[in-house]
Amino acid sequence: MSGGVQVTPGKARLAMAIAVIVDAVQLPLQGASMTGIGTLPAEAIDLAIDAATALVLTRLLGFHWALLPTLALELIPFVDLAPTWLACASYVISKRKQEGRYVEG
Repeated sequence: MSGGVQVTPGKARLAMAIAVIVDAVQLPLQGASMTGIGTLPAEAIDLAIDAATALVLTRLLGFHWALLPTLALELIPFVDLAPTWLACASYVISKRKQEGRYVEG
């Protein structure tokens, strides 16, 4: 086995759950940004959530280059309405399986 983080089914499920929750939580924040009500705080909260998500997913799944463009996409208005964290987590988990870094049970 190669070095690095070993992804277990529990870590994969937790990463997917976090990605779904973050993508869902950010929808109302995007709405607050678009209306102009509390724009700066909503955008700052959105950025903090994205940075924290990138760190947590890195901790759970190990660093993968796909995390960086996902974080950059989340900074673009309206693009962040797509479930980018979910797509990124799914991609990284599939890559870990291909690399042999996914350990069953």
